[in-house]
Amino acid sequence: VVTSASNIRYLIKNLVVKKDPLTLLHIAFHFIFVTDVISSVILALKKD
Repeated sequence: VVTSASNIRYLIKNLVVKKDPLTLLHIAFHFIFVTDVISSVILALKKD
């Protein structure tokens, strides 16, 4: 799953405009996913 910066911008705009708590959850999960992928890549690179 590839998520783009425009997707994040849309979610943040959605949060500001609609004040939707679910959007905040989406943003949180997005950042958790991104950091998870980054740490996985770093671990994979360190293993070699």
